[in-house]
Amino acid sequence: MIPRKTFYFICSWLWLVVYGLIGLIGLMAEAKKPEQSIKLDVAFAAEQFTAWSKGNVRVTIENTDRIPLLLLGVQLMAENGEIILAPACVIQHVATIRKNDILLEGAYWVEDLGPIARAPRPPAWRWEGGDTVALCLLLMPGERMEWSTLFRARYDLGEQLLASVEYARLTPDFLLYQATTPEVKRKKHEAETFFGKWESVATLRVTYQPAQTFVKGNHEVAVPDFHEAPRLFNYATPVAALAALPKQKLRQRQELHILHEPFDIADARKACGVASGDYTRAVAAQLWVVAGTGVTHLVGIASCDCVAGDCLPLANALNDTEKHAVTLFSWQQERDAHGHLAYFSKLGFTTEAREQKGGNYEGIVIVAPSQLLAFVKALQQRGLKMDGAAQAKS
Repeated sequence: MIPRKTFYFICSWLWLVVYGLIGLIGLMAEAKKPEQSIKLDVAFAAEQFTAWSKGNVRVTIENTDRIPLLLLGVQLMAENGEIILAPACVIQHVATIRKNDILLEGAYWVEDLGPIARAPRPPAWRWEGGDTVALCLLLMPGERMEWSTLFRARYDLGEQLLASVEYARLTPDFLLYQATTPEVKRKKHEAETFFGKWESVATLRVTYQPAQTFVKGNHEVAVPDFHEAPRLFNYATPVAALAALPKQKLRQRQELHILHEPFDIADARKACGVASGDYTRAVAAQLWVVAGTGVTHLVGIASCDCVAGDCLPLANALNDTEKHAVTLFSWQQERDAHGHLAYFSKLGFTTEAREQKGGNYEGIVIVAPSQLLAFVKALQQRGLKMDGAAQAKS
């Protein structure tokens, strides 16, 4: 039998050996990680934000390699999965891949309704070709790119934002095409359809040729004096070729500090009796807006009101504007259907009867952020309730 002291001594040495092997495996795994060719930085405009205030965040990337990099994706995401920032880095585009170049050719169409009583459909580009190419952003050695955006500092965003960048190193044998000077022709061509008339008012033709040299900062195709021009990146390659490139990804977390209100959402829930569900904060009105079953609770430090309908979209819209238009009625022959506009005018709201085709009218009320509670209570008095951010219904 092994003496007890000897047994403990052997166990101690075995533990040290195992612990050492685990550490060695970890170091080897760390050493095998590919060296990153890019630097990623996330910076807020302030160290902390008050609840539901607008914050500014900036994402910066820098090519620290000695060769160009193809940017495949940049993203900033909250803990709840909400995308805060996701600039386009690759655009998949219809084109014609020819023997020695790539051709992008398209026409810009607008709809002419004539006497038809509806709004025209949005103008659109229609592209020719049976191939798909990837238009790419190229980041030269030492070059930096940055993007910034505003976000609403809501509790549900969490305590961290996750930034990520995906990229590929441009290997010497990879064929990348570069845009030449675009050709724009203004012309008018009509195409009749059952629902109206479409007109082609311009054509755009861009030829991409094999790139011989790369220029720092040359990211997008410039189309002068043509505001309808689509966004096109300066470099292109077949989608299959880009998919075959080895890719790398870099991730970084950044802490987000949001200060809680003295009268917080938990206090508002207790006051209105709704323990869970959707909610938002009306910043100017200083109210918590809590969704109930078919109703909305608007809760302040000294008040708790309940109105029919869903007021959360309206509250969120008012957080982002100085005034917001809400439609009370439309396509009515009366200029002030049911006297709604006169009623809201007496309460101090700005109203407007907008003429529509066929001699009909649309009734609009302009709501300021501080008027949220007064407006939704007045809606209820008129037998109306919110249906989305900009429409009321009976």
